[in-house]
Amino acid sequence: MRGVPFRGRSSLRALLFAGAVMTLSYMAGTVAMLVALPSSSISGVQGFARAIESLSAALQLRWLVVPVMGLIVLNSVGGAAAFLSSTSRLPFVAGMDRYLPSAFGRIHRRWRTPWVAIGVYGLAGMLCALLSQAGSTVRSAYDVMVSMSILTYFIPFLFLFASMIRLQCRAIPASAIRIPGGRPAAVVLASIGLLTTLLTIVLSIVPPDEEPHKLLAMAKVIGSTLFLVGAGVVVYLASAQRRKQTA
Repeated sequence: MRGVPFRGRSSLRALLFAGAVMTLSYMAGTVAMLVALPSSSISGVQGFARAIESLSAALQLRWLVVPVMGLIVLNSVGGAAAFLSSTSRLPFVAGMDRYLPSAFGRIHRRWRTPWVAIGVYGLAGMLCALLSQAGSTVRSAYDVMVSMSILTYFIPFLFLFASMIRLQCRAIPASAIRIPGGRPAAVVLASIGLLTTLLTIVLSIVPPDEEPHKLLAMAKVIGSTLFLVGAGVVVYLASAQRRKQTA
């Protein structure tokens, strides 16, 4: 047990260092894009590519655009492959635990991959992409997908920060590692995280200024998020009912 405090301090240092590096990197990238382009010209669809093109032209390094764009393509392909291959395992595990139909837990005989889970996951993603483009442009559809993903991604963080505040009134086990500053610091940090997450969720619902159909975009974001959350609740309740019947 003597090694636990040391590992805890090492993990804390690593988390603080990684958080500082990520924050500074995002800030530096944002500042660089704002220097290269006016804020009105920056978008999630092509803002980074346009910034690289503008900076390369200003520095007389136009040849740099092609290799940088190639790296962007590789990053997008690698990110999509990593994200899809990892998150598609979630319905696979849910199928093994009988939260989803058992077919989701099947393994391909030759390739040893959860082919049912990956296939259904991919089809669901394409369906969401098609629905998001209904009555909107590509940029509007992109904004809707980003907002929907932010909402579904950040909702669990609300429970995480709220539970951290709630647990501060309970006794701390002897083996637990207390946050530096004790209970007051934990409540303050969790409150900041909770308020920041709420603000992020609210701002994600608000459509950008260039969106011509703002009410439609907000309805898509809220409706699709409620659909995803509601589908998860239905799946969980149905599986819980089946467990009670087989118990």
